[in-house]
Amino acid sequence: MAASSLFPQHLLDATLRERVGYFKNCTVAHHLLKEALESLKEILVAEEVPPLVFLIGPTGAGKTTLLLQLSKILAEAHAKDPGLDPSRIPAVTVEARGPDSGNFSWKDYYVEVLKSLKDAFWEHKLHHRPVPSASVATAVGAVERSRSTRSSTSELRAEMEETVKARGVVALLVDEAQHFTKMASGRKWNDQMDAIKSMARFTGTVHVLFGTYELLSLVDLSGQLARRSVEVHLPRYRAEYFDDRKEFKRVLEAFARQMPLSQQPNFEPMWQYLYERTIGCVGTLKDWLVRALGTAIKEEALTLKLEHLKKHELPIPKCLLMLEEAAVGENKMSVRPGADMDLYQKLGLDKEPSQTALKTNKDKPKSKGRRVSSPGSRNATRDPVGGQKDV
Repeated sequence: MAASSLFPQHLLDATLRERVGYFKNCTVAHHLLKEALESLKEILVAEEVPPLVFLIGPTGAGKTTLLLQLSKILAEAHAKDPGLDPSRIPAVTVEARGPDSGNFSWKDYYVEVLKSLKDAFWEHKLHHRPVPSASVATAVGAVERSRSTRSSTSELRAEMEETVKARGVVALLVDEAQHFTKMASGRKWNDQMDAIKSMARFTGTVHVLFGTYELLSLVDLSGQLARRSVEVHLPRYRAEYFDDRKEFKRVLEAFARQMPLSQQPNFEPMWQYLYERTIGCVGTLKDWLVRALGTAIKEEALTLKLEHLKKHELPIPKCLLMLEEAAVGENKMSVRPGADMDLYQKLGLDKEPSQTALKTNKDKPKSKGRRVSSPGSRNATRDPVGGQKDV
């Protein structure tokens, strides 16, 4: 074992499952992860916390790892504050499951939130309606009987919201939130976000949505949503930048030191290969190393070698697809050059506006609508005279 290794030495005599499990649970606090985590912490402890926070990044960037770390930090902060109610739950984590087909299932989502809340009565809430009598069941049939024993989506939502409020949840952390976009038409995306905003407002709980760049479809729906939400970017490492290359190599070395092997792997000579098949995403890299480590241990190898990695490498077409999706998302997240001047000009401003360039009220377009009189004054009209009673 190398002197710089970080794993307990007794793991060298442990089973394959124990050794791989140890490495799988290890994390590396790299620069991009720490930067995004600090941004989230600043947002959640601010005086005015937005109801919606989006954590967006490419697939495999480490969003789930970030979610778990944020949940742990919120729980530790809650435990250290003696003035807080011990029955409160500081953070709840839930995964927005992708639909088997068709639209996203809100009913399944509400059930998952209730499970995550560790609500002892969530099953009762799912099946709380009384079972109909035999005579009624015979009349309506088995299908209707099955439906009558289950709560409706609206009832589950009400139960979920009340439970979130009762438990004093500070933050609802939603993983794989891009699945909210799985709807039949773009028109319904507004419905999706309206439902999330409504839940956040009713419960007083900030919703932090962790997802891929697909989430940008929801972020850009309306100006109101833009005003009431914040986006945090967790990007990949970019090989064209010197600092990113340096940090990616440091991450490789940190992972190597945590592998329970007799000899520490040397990833320095193959870093470009490791970068190429992960496009600079640390989460994708970690998954790859976990699988390769399992193969190395099965073969009783002293260290992890290139042949172990090649058995589990991502095919080049998949890497190209991941890179294309990441590039599109990165372009949407970045502010294009000249955008500030476009905004100034569309607002009728300039960096240094001259008085002669400013328009006056005389230049304002005249309204062509019906003239409206001021309050308290009558519209001009002819009063009838003569030929009437009481004149």
